[in-house]
Amino acid sequence: MVTKILSTVTPKDAFYFFTSIGQYSGIYANSLVCFCNKLETVDKKSVGFHFDRGDFEKWIRETLGDVHLANEIHKIKQTIQDEELGKIMPNY
Repeated sequence: MVTKILSTVTPKDAFYFFTSIGQYSGIYANSLVCFCNKLETVDKKSVGFHFDRGDFEKWIRETLGDVHLANEIHKIKQTIQDEELGKIMPNY
């Protein structure tokens, strides 16, 4: 797998933020830097929706090719409760 961790991906491969199934927020990220910035401003429902489904780790692993970062996100998902996520991500 080619690592694209620092590159910008095509709109087809961008991460699109939804608040639930079929409810696109109008926000997308086409790079890891953009993704991190959007996490600070996107609706907390969207963060929770994608976090719970494992979408963040999947996009980072399969699209950007960063297996290590994806695994670290997976570890967080396994150990953190929603209340704790709210403490480290005030928008959650």
